[in-house]
Amino acid sequence: MKIIKYCTLLWLLLAGIMASAQKPESDARYLNITREYQLMPDGSQVYRYTHQLKYLTHRAFHSLYGETFIVYNPDFQKLKIEKSVTTMRDGKKTPSPANAFNEVLPRFAAGSARVNQMKEMVVTHTGLEVGCTVDLEYSIITAPGIYPGLFDELTLAEDEPADSYTVIVKVPSGTTLNHQLSKLRLAPAITHQGPYDVYTWAVGATKAIPHENFMPENSEWLPVLRFSTMPSMYSGYDWFVNQPLFIDTQLPKGAVEWVESVKKTEKTDMAVIIKIRDMVSQQIAVLNIPARYIGYRYQPVSRVWSDNAGTPDEKVVLLAALLRQAGFNAEPVAVLKSDRFEQNIGNPGLFDQFVVSIMGAEGQNFCLTAGQYQGDARYLFPGEMLVKLEPAAESIPKTETGLSTGTLKLKGQIRLTADGKATGDFTMNMLWAANPWFKVSADGQAMKNYISGIPAKGISEFQPIRVNPEQSEAILKIEADKMLNEIAPGIYSMDIPGFTNGVSTWGLSALPSERIAPFAFPSVLAESTIITITIPEGFVLLTPVVNLTEKTAWGNLMLDIRQRGNIITVQRGLESICRIVESKDYEALREMTNRWNNELYQRLIFTKK
Repeated sequence: MKIIKYCTLLWLLLAGIMASAQKPESDARYLNITREYQLMPDGSQVYRYTHQLKYLTHRAFHSLYGETFIVYNPDFQKLKIEKSVTTMRDGKKTPSPANAFNEVLPRFAAGSARVNQMKEMVVTHTGLEVGCTVDLEYSIITAPGIYPGLFDELTLAEDEPADSYTVIVKVPSGTTLNHQLSKLRLAPAITHQGPYDVYTWAVGATKAIPHENFMPENSEWLPVLRFSTMPSMYSGYDWFVNQPLFIDTQLPKGAVEWVESVKKTEKTDMAVIIKIRDMVSQQIAVLNIPARYIGYRYQPVSRVWSDNAGTPDEKVVLLAALLRQAGFNAEPVAVLKSDRFEQNIGNPGLFDQFVVSIMGAEGQNFCLTAGQYQGDARYLFPGEMLVKLEPAAESIPKTETGLSTGTLKLKGQIRLTADGKATGDFTMNMLWAANPWFKVSADGQAMKNYISGIPAKGISEFQPIRVNPEQSEAILKIEADKMLNEIAPGIYSMDIPGFTNGVSTWGLSALPSERIAPFAFPSVLAESTIITITIPEGFVLLTPVVNLTEKTAWGNLMLDIRQRGNIITVQRGLESICRIVESKDYEALREMTNRWNNELYQRLIFTKK
């Protein structure tokens, strides 16, 4: 009986090993994929998409690629399905039948009368099995006069690997095509086909885009092709800003009356600003419509107000208009990466992220979003450019946000008594991107909510001493009845104080052991705690003494717990110097964050003699 049992276990083990060895690296694989763009002499455009996709797992056709979804706007586009054929393992070809093509409303268009004419073609592929191949080809024809040129920004990678990846751009002969390819040394082959100049990028094999947490933007690590028939970046900017959203900024009567009522009820400038921002954020619905489907054309603020809905960018422009009505010098600005200006490629789609630049109370200049971010939005985009959206501008007006590391500092001393009570004094600082300025300016006592490890009832005095867009600083006194928790008979623990809006919010405690893509910190942040603790006679520190300092090009770690007599000194600090960490440094990053998250160094353990 035992022999049968052991043989069965051995067979199951071998079967598992063989199944693991035979499992493909991906669910599917593109045998080839081609994206072709064509500018016609009359100004119309044709986008042709072709692929051959081989299905390698059951998941590929059950969950991932059983259907293809194609969105288009019938107001100015036509869709033509050229081919949808499945070649089965035995070579049998199965075209998609007529009832496999069904149009639905795109999810992002739900609830919006403004775009309820939009279509999403759902192509259902038939005859799917492991080892089959689907040939798909379709074209989208865009009417002339919709886009100001032929342009795109294309990441040269897909969710599955490809054996052959090709991009083709056709323009009428003599038409200048500006182009730039990042992260890859490849020049286009330029040929002539009849009345067209043809640019072909034969990229070849590409790897799949990994699906991992803490991913950087695709353009920060993958090859990206940018091209445009527009002569310069300014030409794209000029076309974009000369539209109703930026020209027709007159608010309707109802909006004006509402702003006036806010000015009467709110007592301070900041209260007015926050009230208006919260209304736009919470009561104006968000329409997440990709700009290309509406021709990069937006509605004026009067329409956004009356519809009680708008795209994220429209909401920002509405917010700026409401703040101007309230008497503030406010204007919408676009956020762009600095390298876009070096590429000098015209593309209205570059201007896709807005914030409001405002001269607020006491002459303070800051930026805010139309969402619930509580700090100066400039610090969300270190080293990037803020571009004013001015219809009459003769050049692109831009300013740099600057480089400021979000910083959290907590420094103080605690005196423990034998019965677990504590008194002490602290200073806390929250700077730049880590400064929840809006919330704190409205209620200075709200700063207390950003301290961890100290019971809220134990804070006896709290005094903000500096509150501005750059820094919020406060001093506090503690008188806590229970700073120590008995976790076992005669064993006590005390959490090391820190911040609730710091590294602990990132979720770095469970990073996987392996990684493919570069790692992107959520922000550039430095968090530190320095505390001196006086313990009563008879208490013994059980937490191991540690003195660890790590410095790298991308981050620093400080863990220092030491004791001299009845004085314990604790220093904890973690700093992300740059936002992107290359894959080769991931193991060291993981080890560093594991040490930071080690519970052994997040609390102190004591016993009594």
